[in-house]
Amino acid sequence: MTSTTLGSPAFALDGNLVGMVVMRAVSSKGGASSNYRENLTSIILPAADILKAAKQAPAAKGDSEKKRRQRTARTRSKAVIHPSAVKKRRQRGAQ
Repeated sequence: MTSTTLGSPAFALDGNLVGMVVMRAVSSKGGASSNYRENLTSIILPAADILKAAKQAPAAKGDSEKKRRQRTARTRSKAVIHPSAVKKRRQRGAQ
């Protein structure tokens, strides 16, 4: 006997990936059940379905070092300076 948890991969006896264990809610026939657990069941979501869904997601693009530096520079240039610091800078400049 084996134990599986939600999100676990499911393998065939030959070692190939079959899918992933997920929870499915099924509708109850003949009215609502007083126990919601009666309407839940564990199933194996086929690997082909997971691959199909993953292909629909946009590709992640790496952040190059140059872009990171540019973003950091823009953030620094937009920094808010406290009014007392501005006043001190003006006083120093007048001397």
